[in-house]
Amino acid sequence: MARAGSATALVAALERELEVLATREALAYWALATAASRQAQDAYAKARSALRRFLSQKDVFREIVAAREAIDRGAQEILSRQLDILYNLFLPNQVDEELIVRQVQLEAEIEAIHAAFRIELDGRSLTQNDLDEILRQERDERLREKAWTASKAVGSEVAPLLKKLVALRNEGARQLGFPDYYALALAAGEIEETALFSLLDQLEAASCRYFARQKDRLDRELADRFGVEPQELRPWHYSDPFFQEAPPLEVDLDAVFAGLDLVGVAAAYFDAIGLRIDPVIARSDLFERPGKAEDAFCLEVNAAAEDVRILCNLRPTERGARALFHELGHAVYLLNIAAEFPYLLRRPAHIVTTEAAALLFERVLYDAHWLCEWAGLTADEASELAAKVASHANLAQAIFLRWGLVMVHFERALYRDGGDSLSDQWWNLVERFQGLRRPGKPVPGDWAAKIHLGVAPVYYQNYLLGEVVAAQLLDLVEAELGEGALVTSPAVGYVLIDRWFMHGARYSWRELVRRALGALDYHSYVRRHFQD
Repeated sequence: MARAGSATALVAALERELEVLATREALAYWALATAASRQAQDAYAKARSALRRFLSQKDVFREIVAAREAIDRGAQEILSRQLDILYNLFLPNQVDEELIVRQVQLEAEIEAIHAAFRIELDGRSLTQNDLDEILRQERDERLREKAWTASKAVGSEVAPLLKKLVALRNEGARQLGFPDYYALALAAGEIEETALFSLLDQLEAASCRYFARQKDRLDRELADRFGVEPQELRPWHYSDPFFQEAPPLEVDLDAVFAGLDLVGVAAAYFDAIGLRIDPVIARSDLFERPGKAEDAFCLEVNAAAEDVRILCNLRPTERGARALFHELGHAVYLLNIAAEFPYLLRRPAHIVTTEAAALLFERVLYDAHWLCEWAGLTADEASELAAKVASHANLAQAIFLRWGLVMVHFERALYRDGGDSLSDQWWNLVERFQGLRRPGKPVPGDWAAKIHLGVAPVYYQNYLLGEVVAAQLLDLVEAELGEGALVTSPAVGYVLIDRWFMHGARYSWRELVRRALGALDYHSYVRRHFQD
């Protein structure tokens, strides 16, 4: 569907069509996530296929390439950025249409399996929240092992489909001249692979001693708890199925949140710092029920119409509060992008920049001022708890970083190497970065149990980069408004909107970081979390 005329006319026409198709896809995804069914799966696959077909038009892609080469980038910065965004959207889709259809069908099938999956244990069907409770509280090692093993059964279902999907993604990437899909995804995401892995190597080195000390201490505690030697510990002895989170504090944080109306408190807090969330809450799906996806997310349907939604499975627990505030961090970013921007710029600069905002707002839950003001603790109680949480938060950061390194390195290997040794590759990385010992008999396909591999490919580096940027963003807020301002200052919303949110995708993520924060710098992150 070639379009004649100027680059401006080309971009305007593509924006109109893209907005319609993207909105339809978002609504279909919401329907699938909130009520999994074959009909919803087919509708989502159809909407996603329509969007992918639009983005696969080769004649249009040629026009985009020609327009990028022809315009004066210095004089036409907005148009130049729009064309860059279009180029990155169209690039991964310049493959055979049949290949796109097959990819989308597999993605929808994998999404539906994860959404409908429930852990079967001794005749009971368990939710993810139920599994979390077992791994956090249960002392019966046999039951823990059975629950952990049962949670990996989704990987057995997904693994054959995911292998096919990886092969199809690689086939498409090679059609475009890339060695594999991993390289294509990073390029389309404006991330340079060498720079990324250089930063990850630096983070690994900077966290290594701290993590080793903390992991050794944790293993001694777990060994005492279960009456075994530290070398006998296995993955089910830890407090979550991937060892991506720190174990619960000895202090019962759940008790802090048990009596709170989490949604009401969140609305009041965000309003107090100058950020509205009522349009989000009105459209969101926040509580558990059968047939609903268990992974929390934020979805932009149409930010210009204030249609931004979040999905959670809330319980009045610390984990529930953290998930809620994380997703609302994404949402307030989307709601506060400059309304006058054209459609292509009314989005975050990058996943990294919106993850940074989401991670920033997770942290307020553990601030003494927040606990006093919003959770109802006395000043002394809040101060004592916050001091304990600060040390725990550093452990949590180290654990998540090391888990993230597993995911990023494994995913690169998944697309580069593949083969039948995926389980060995997975456990080699788990042992290297997390210090866990593999089970005697790994569950077939256990590596495929993480939903991101199927439905959010080449994504995990964004969490790690987001953590680095979140630390810098917190530095920015405190430099402007003072220490503790994220909780206490009504001007927080203004600063974040002015320096971060409102710019949307006006700049590349690296340029936004440069303008707002000076440069991407991991030292602030390390200083805040890994120094005793």
